[in-house]
Amino acid sequence: MISIKPHIAVIILLLTTNIALAQQPLIDASQQSRKFNMQFDVKKNHLSGMLISRKMPDGNVRLVATSYFGMSIFDFTLADTMVVNQCIDPLKRRSVLKLIERDFKPVFVDKSVLKRRKKHTNFEAYKRGHFLGKAKFDVLKDELSIRHSLLRMSIKINEL
Repeated sequence: MISIKPHIAVIILLLTTNIALAQQPLIDASQQSRKFNMQFDVKKNHLSGMLISRKMPDGNVRLVATSYFGMSIFDFTLADTMVVNQCIDPLKRRSVLKLIERDFKPVFVDKSVLKRRKKHTNFEAYKRGHFLGKAKFDVLKDELSIRHSLLRMSIKINEL
């Protein structure tokens, strides 16, 4: 039997706990569908609707966005990479899809790519990237805001 000194055991425990905490998303997708209000603004264009997230049995997260009138905006599956199941034409550009993937992965899959800027009792702020990929994530009690200031793009998500 291998004996481990107490201080080494504590370090191992802290490291494994930090790894487990780093894998937590900002919004935990559950096996049941979770519904959110979503606002998607790019420059002067505004798109709003409902975002539905669900963790699938294989561990992937499925995101479906529809307008309030029933038109499907996008249908993505998030895993190691994002799979586009369906998407409207204005979002079908590779750069836009890559940006959406980089925004939604920390929110629903793994927030370890984010750096914490501020933390208060009911507010957390994170940032990711640099230059055109730079994004600020603000998490309030019931609202998540993702802002790209250089691209004049923002995404707001509120749980229903």
